[in-house]
Amino acid sequence: MACDGGAVFKVVLLILCVVCLVYKRYTDNEAIRVFYHLEKLSREWPLLNNITWDENGALLADVTFGGFAIVVLGLLIGQLCGELKRTRRMVCFFLILGCVMFLVVGGLCLAAVDQVPHHLVDNAIVLGVLSIITGLLFLLDLAVTGNRKSSSATSREKTPTKPM
Repeated sequence: MACDGGAVFKVVLLILCVVCLVYKRYTDNEAIRVFYHLEKLSREWPLLNNITWDENGALLADVTFGGFAIVVLGLLIGQLCGELKRTRRMVCFFLILGCVMFLVVGGLCLAAVDQVPHHLVDNAIVLGVLSIITGLLFLLDLAVTGNRKSSSATSREKTPTKPM
């Protein structure tokens, strides 16, 4: 079992992915409640229906949060079993993709702050910041993974061998 810094990063990433997923679901429920409340008061809904712009943004957020919770769980299991030593390219691919997708979703949420009802502004800010922090942690994990790869390669080259 290889329980090291990489495993700790994966656990933190998994927790943040699940927190983002749960908070997105909570925000969607609150958006529905606010919609019906404003409809009951005969007020017009502002430009956006939810904090991720539209159905496509909501789908992107759901896929990002749920999909990367599964991906990070797989990476965590692989890290703990010691199977990720040979598959650095695939790990780096998933970490780059996770970083980009979480930063995009965070940007969508923060860009929607001006156009959602005031009841949902705090939810948009919290989810946007959580997504950006998670994306930056994916980037940090990528840097640590790349650093581990280069340091292990140089340590193997420096070990002298005795001639027989």
